[in-house]
Amino acid sequence: MISIQELKQAQQEESKLYQKYIRANIVKCSSKTNYKNAKQESKVLYHLALADQSASIKGTCYNEELYQQTKEGHAIIIRNFLTKNNVVILTKQTKISRIAPLTIPLEIKQEAEYILQPPAPPISPIKTVKEANLRTLMSISGTISEVEETKTIFIAGQETKLKSITVHDTTDSIKITLWRDAADFAVKIGSYIKMTHLTVQEFNSQKILNTTRNTQFQKIEPPKEKNYYNNTWTGNCKSRTKYYNSTN
Repeated sequence: MISIQELKQAQQEESKLYQKYIRANIVKCSSKTNYKNAKQESKVLYHLALADQSASIKGTCYNEELYQQTKEGHAIIIRNFLTKNNVVILTKQTKISRIAPLTIPLEIKQEAEYILQPPAPPISPIKTVKEANLRTLMSISGTISEVEETKTIFIAGQETKLKSITVHDTTDSIKITLWRDAADFAVKIGSYIKMTHLTVQEFNSQKILNTTRNTQFQKIEPPKEKNYYNNTWTGNCKSRTKYYNSTN
């Protein structure tokens, strides 16, 4: 047997087949994702967050037949698996067997939960988003000012939906590309929204945001402006000026 901590310490950058086995709790399990391999064959994969007493690690399973044996909350022994870049890879050769759940330290369990669903970054002004480095994970809120038609493009031979929207706040505006399932978000011009788990990218020399598989979309009430003098909402700058003049 080998522990997850020992696997991670090996830091394999190339695929390596392990004859030893690991024991782990499945803390999280993703839904299935369709993809096409190099031969353009339709395949399925899904992801796992695995943990033992020593550490947590991401798992990717390319064997759909194992899906019913690798549900969230199961504890398993994994044999004949590959590792690459600190990811446990389950294939057609991988063997799975159920065992009694392991006792996992709380901090390791929480770490495993973040593998597939990292905590949302705090809301940032759009101006700050445009100053961030590429691939930075961000969250924003603002008003939808433009919605483009849904398009279908081909990526690696597979049809992929996308739709672009433009969102603005009091600091700036930015285009957001909604990929795959996110293209089905019910977006409407004038709606005030909150979006989390977006990544900063660049397109035509402009900073944009892309959705990720963890992106969450929520319609919320826009913040109300408060008057500096009596802490009540006034609505716009003209009303604040009028209020100030009426008191002097």
